[in-house]
Amino acid sequence: MMLTKLFVNYLIISVSISLVIIVLMISSPLLRKRYAAKWRSWIWMVLAICLLLPFNFSFEKSLISIQLPSGLEAFKKDSVLPNASPSEQTTIPASQSTTIATTQPMTERLNEQMNQSMTTPEAKQETETVSQTFSLIKLISFAWCVGAIVFWLYHFIGYYLFKRQALRWSSPIVNKHMEEIVIQLVEEMKVKASSISVLTSAKVPNPMLIGFNKPYIFLPHENYNDEQLEFILRHELIHHKRHDIIYKLLLIIVNGIHWFNPFVWFMVREANHEIEICCDDMVVQKQSLIYRKEYCRAILSAMQNGNVPNTALSTNFSGRKYEMKQRFMNVLSVKKKRNGIVPFCTVLLLIGAITILSACTNIVNGQSNNATSKPGNISSQSSNREENASKGNEDDIPGLLTKETAKLKDQNLLTNTTQQ
Repeated sequence: MMLTKLFVNYLIISVSISLVIIVLMISSPLLRKRYAAKWRSWIWMVLAICLLLPFNFSFEKSLISIQLPSGLEAFKKDSVLPNASPSEQTTIPASQSTTIATTQPMTERLNEQMNQSMTTPEAKQETETVSQTFSLIKLISFAWCVGAIVFWLYHFIGYYLFKRQALRWSSPIVNKHMEEIVIQLVEEMKVKASSISVLTSAKVPNPMLIGFNKPYIFLPHENYNDEQLEFILRHELIHHKRHDIIYKLLLIIVNGIHWFNPFVWFMVREANHEIEICCDDMVVQKQSLIYRKEYCRAILSAMQNGNVPNTALSTNFSGRKYEMKQRFMNVLSVKKKRNGIVPFCTVLLLIGAITILSACTNIVNGQSNNATSKPGNISSQSSNREENASKGNEDDIPGLLTKETAKLKDQNLLTNTTQQ
């Protein structure tokens, strides 16, 4: 039951955030052209955090009610006394009150009729339908859980094996001049030397940063000139300072939870791409066009060493061909881009509006509103059929008994008056 509730909450969140992702998909070319990558990266981070939290906020009263078709009208019309005549559902004639009171208590009569209503073919059919629906939801919830576990195992085991292999075939930098450049850049960028290690490994196709507990910068070889080495190390050290590996860990967790949603896959791909563009911007910030061109040549040189591995919890100095075009265009553009606070706040407001709309929406299964169902949840009136009918009948018992008692008193008073 808890797994089903968790799945339903994540499903509502996934659908809600997908609306924001669609808006960003449409406006993505405009955002890239006008706003800095830092703000775009933060927007994806906010969406990832929203997708991670399994909270479905709701209010006591719904502003919007979405009604799903159901064949429960007949039951609702007869929910008080299904097998009784209309006169018995509202009032009982005074002429029959004495007989009912002496032969059968009102509570027993109502209980009999309630039990009979629960054993009708229509009630049995509804119960079977509800049971099948719950079984289907449980099955889907189980499949969702298995899919998430398989997704995480695939990425984390792949990360562990790749890192283990890269470390096995790694070695410290032998070239003293390269080692001096590394030390100089670490001090210049104010990075703790003990927090990161620079190694060479024949098992990595291009320079990369890997690991979040003990990060390493791996170089495939030492055949770099001073300028190329500076570009590579500066780029990867910026990843380290920005804690981009932790950000990528968040994206993997969110992608595993929402593996069924293609819009979340798009979000994760774009977020990873924006991480690299953001580091490019910081490397070439306030630099000349000649510097930017040399930086692009260094990236092209790294791309020629082999394909980029799809390894979790790692960053790559180069990338796939379809991503590099946008990176080069961004690096070679000397036009100053705007501050992205406006689209960032707009996305926050959009998320808030969708969250409130979801919290104020009551999705019910039936033709009439259920006053006891809580907004922001998907509820089924048919699943609570027996409970609602039983509560309705129990609530009616005191009123019917009060009416019956009053009629008996009136009848006794009338009899006494006649005899006198």
